[in-house]
Formats: sequence, C-alpha cells, structure tokens
Amino acid sequence: MTTTVDLRKLTVSQLKALCKERGIVGYSKLAKATLIEKLAASPHISSRTSTEQSGVSHGCLNTSSIDRNVVEHAVIDASHGGEVSGTRSSQAHVVGQLCSPQTPSSSNLSVLQCISDPPSPTSQETSQYCVPSKHPAHTTAPLGRKRVKVSLPSQHYVAPEHNSIQTLQHIVVEPTDGVFKVPALPNRSETSIVGKPSSHGPSVTASRTHSLPTRTKAAGRFKPLTILDQQTPPVNHQQESLIGVVPRSGTVLSSTPGLALTAPTLVSITLVPNMSERRHADHWAVLLSGLDDIGRQVCTLVSRAFRYAVYLSAVHILERKHRGDRLDSISQKYPKETTNMWPYLRFRERESFQKRRMFKESFLGEFLSFDPLSERLWSCPDHERQVEIALRFVLTRVWFAVSLGSYGHDPLALATSHVVDAKEVLEGEVWQIRTQSGNFSENFYVLEATCEVIGHPPVPGSSNLTGKHCLRVDWYSYIDCQLSCSASVGATRPCLLDHVHWSDREEYNWGISKVWLHRTSGEGDMGQAKRCVAERYILASVVANGISGRWMSTTSMAQDFSGLPGCDAISSRPKAPSLNMYLPSHHYVESVHFTTPKEEDLHPELAVVQTPAREYYVLRDNGMQVGCEEDGVANVWAEILQCDNRGRLL
Repeated sequence: MTTTVDLRKLTVSQLKALCKERGIVGYSKLAKATLIEKLAASPHISSRTSTEQSGVSHGCLNTSSIDRNVVEHAVIDASHGGEVSGTRSSQAHVVGQLCSPQTPSSSNLSVLQCISDPPSPTSQETSQYCVPSKHPAHTTAPLGRKRVKVSLPSQHYVAPEHNSIQTLQHIVVEPTDGVFKVPALPNRSETSIVGKPSSHGPSVTASRTHSLPTRTKAAGRFKPLTILDQQTPPVNHQQESLIGVVPRSGTVLSSTPGLALTAPTLVSITLVPNMSERRHADHWAVLLSGLDDIGRQVCTLVSRAFRYAVYLSAVHILERKHRGDRLDSISQKYPKETTNMWPYLRFRERESFQKRRMFKESFLGEFLSFDPLSERLWSCPDHERQVEIALRFVLTRVWFAVSLGSYGHDPLALATSHVVDAKEVLEGEVWQIRTQSGNFSENFYVLEATCEVIGHPPVPGSSNLTGKHCLRVDWYSYIDCQLSCSASVGATRPCLLDHVHWSDREEYNWGISKVWLHRTSGEGDMGQAKRCVAERYILASVVANGISGRWMSTTSMAQDFSGLPGCDAISSRPKAPSLNMYLPSHHYVESVHFTTPKEEDLHPELAVVQTPAREYYVLRDNGMQVGCEEDGVANVWAEILQCDNRGRLL
C-alpha cells in the first residue's frame, strides 16, 4: 500500500493521473493536500505503483528490470517557457524510469517520462518505454504541442520486464485534452533535429522523415539516431521538367540553346612545307577548292605541298560562300596562311543546313511553295540572327496578307519578293531588311520583336526628312538618339517599351502584370520565353499610328480609339514630336500560357495571352493575333498551322 509520504513526493499532475486511474471523481480543482487525502483513503494502489512512482521522484535507474529506452521528444518553444507533462491516460501505467548519467547543457530539449503498464487486450498501445529525463520531471507542457517518440542511443543497456509485451511501435500524436495519451509508435524511425530560432534561444524540433515496417519481435538495441544538419527539401519534379524547356520555333529559328552552335577553336596546320614549296600552294588551293571532298582527300597523299594546298582551299571556299563580317572577324583573329580553317567551314555549313531544314519542317515552309530567302542569307554572313529576323519578317508579311488582305489579294506578290539582306540597326530593337523583286530593290526599317515596318531608311547624304525613303520624324529622332547613347561611354540607353503608354501603372509595367512578371521570374527559360511573347504582344497591340502612318499624340490616339474627336492643339512653339505608342486597356497582359486549361500542349507556334477582357491566340514569333477565346483559332489559320480551333496540334 502506498503511504502518505510517498504520495507527497508526486506532483499535482501525477496525483490527478492516479485519481483518474482509480476512478476517483471530483479531483480536478482540488489542492495537493486534498488529493493526497483522497488517494490515501483509496485502497486500490498496488505496491508496484508505489515503488515505481518513488523511482520517478528520485530518478533512480533500475538496470535489472529494464533493457530498452525510448525518448519521447516534445516540441518546446523556449521563448514561451513551455513545460512537458508527465501524465498519462487511464490505459497507461507505471513501467519504470531511467536516469541519465550526464545532464546536457541545452535548455530547450525535454525528454518526457513515460508511464506504462502491461497492456490489456483492449488497449490501443502495444508497449511503452521510458528514458531518463534530461530536465526536471516536474514540468507541464501546454496543450496542443506535438509530441514525438523516437529512439535514441543510450549508454545503458537495459532489458524489458518479463511481463511486458514484445511488439514495439512508435507513432506521432497530438493530444486533444489535458492528459497526454501515448499510442503505439512505429518501431523504427529516422529523425532530423532542426534548430528553430527564438527570441530567447533556439528550440529543437524532432521531425519524423520516414519509418520502416513494424517489427514483430524486439531487437537487442535500437539503431542510433541519425542527426541531419538540415532537412532536405522535397524535389519538385514538375518544376524541373519545366526548367530548361524552350518552346520550339520552326519559323523564326529563335536563338535558343538547342539551335545555338558553338564555333570551334581553330588550330595551326601541321607538317607545313618549307618556304620554297609554298609559292605555288595558293594557286593550287584555288583549283582544289572546286573539287569535291573525295578528290581533295586523294590530293593530300601526293606531297606535303599538296596537303598544305588542301588546307588553304578551305579559305577560298569560305570567301566564296560565306563572305561577310563573321568571316572577317575570324580572319582577324587567326592567320589564314597557317590556320586549319576546315573545322570552321564545316561549322558554317552545318549551321546553314540546320536552319534551312528547320524552316522546311515548319508550318511556314510548308505553306510557302518557294524559298523566301536568298542563298547567301541562309549562311548568316554578317550576323548570327539574320535568318531569324528575315523569316520573322516573312511571317509578318504572311500575317498581313492572310488576316488583313494586303497586297491586293495577289498571290504572286509574296512569291516574287525575296529577302536578300538583314542588318541590325539598334541592338535588340530595329533591323534593316532589303528585299528584291526582279530588278526592283527596297529597304525597310522594322521592329525586331514583330518585324512591322516603321518606315524606309534615310538616303545616305540626303538631309530631306520628308522624302519617300525617310523615316517619320519621331522614329528618326529616336534611332539617332539611341545611336548617340550607344556611342557615348557610360550613357544609359532607354528601352523601346519605355515609350509605350498605359493607364494603370500600379498594377502593370509596360502593360504587363507586375504580379505575373514576378511569378515568371523564377521559371527559368520557360518564364523568359513567356515574357518574350508578352512583350511582342504589347508591341503588336499598340495603336497603328504609334508604329507608322500619321503621327499622333497619346491623347489623340486614346480619343480616336474611343471614337471621340481628336483634340490636337496647334502649339505656338512647335517642338519635335516624341515617339508615342498607346496601348488600349483591354490589351493589358495578365499572363501567357503555352498549354490549354486542361494542361494540353498548344501548337508549337501558338501561345495564349490572358487579358482583362478575354484570351487571345497569338503567334509566338511576332505576337500577332490569330484567334480569340470565343471563336478559337480562326479557320484560315487553323488550316495553315494544321491545328484545331483550340490551338492543339493535329
């Protein structure tokens, strides 16, 4: 029987737990002395309970009756002074207590003392174990805190009592009332203890990462706890599948990582003949450049001089087929008399072949029955992006012919005009395109993003800005200012989108949603491709007078677009007109998508632009509309692209 002296050594929480186990009612608001009187009057406390409760208060170690230890961790916030409760449910009884030979210095990790008895057949738990407390046992924990029972290595090898059950389980529970109930835990688990910052000190959190199947028989000792420095975050495979995915462009051949070929590093010619034998090598190289590869290969076996002439023949082939600024830069870097130029020749041929092949496989190559570019332009003689811009210009001409009926519905207007040259005027903004139709040649200034014509380049040596071949005054001033800023050192050049005017500047930047721009900034190449399509759509959707035609102010374009009369006032002090591009509010970009609402891939040449009013189907290469949300992709464009009315590839 338990004496009154033994009961006084227990805490109020432990006394209440004993009252609950013995079925005593009306004890919740009683003081410690009254609880002791009620328990002393009760005749149902066993001597085993008395002995083991005394072991709890003294923290002694009973090595003859215990050989297993389990640590019950509680997540404690040191800033709130949380305490750990040692009470148990009515299904749990006293098993034993362990005392630690060493007291840790950390004040934020508490180990709960467990109380358990041999479980009955109706008990929810199979076995409970206890380990020494690393802090005073007379503490209480606030309700709602998560308690985790995990195995920890111990310096003491203990054995279970004879009447304890063999099955071991560990689980994680969250108590719902004041009494801490300990269900069965999975047998074995690996945890990572992560420090949590606090205002008063770091707290320790034990989190279960995974558990192994429950063992049916107890092992000799627990596996040691694996401590990780930090918890490994889960890998988002869907995000990885998107990162690095670049939409295939079969018309414009955008400068994507899949299409960008790296020029090889050139080396010197080996086994060079002496100076006397080199005198006729250059003449032989001209003749050898007209042979095929097999013939030149045979000539390399004749002599060292012929072998040297075969190396020099690559220079003559490059000058005949790929003459331009790119070849000039290579010639300045490497001396052609002593450098093996064959790797660079193969690189240029492979680049030209790949771009031509991708054009023929695209919808534009299948739609056009002729080659829209000159033979020389396919090799990109002056710039790596010449073919890209030239084909985008052809695509824009096709869009105007199909959607707006330009060229007087003459099917031969496009077939008789070929693009023979493309030169960059402003980096990333303006290009000059030269077309040839029979004996008639024409030059255009176009925007890089959409390849819309903004005018004709000025005639060299002419100061007349109102002639047929001159730009509008605002565009002429803009290009001249940009070229001046590029020439000056340290000057910042404004962006073309800075001249776009929109109304809601709090939610949109250049007419594009700021929230969406921030979200796509973390999507890698996919986010960059979406933003590129959004910028092209913005420039393709501004009022037409902002690009070409009669110059108008932003206010005049806004009122004219709304159907109101213009209000351009004649100023007594006229000034040079500025570049104005007005964007209507229903063309603001909320988001850009390359898939349908059902996560189905769109046609490789299509994208969906979400605006405040509706969705638009646009071409990725120039941002021009080919359909809307209500009608889907227009029938004529669905036939050209070979897709259905929802933009899915057939």
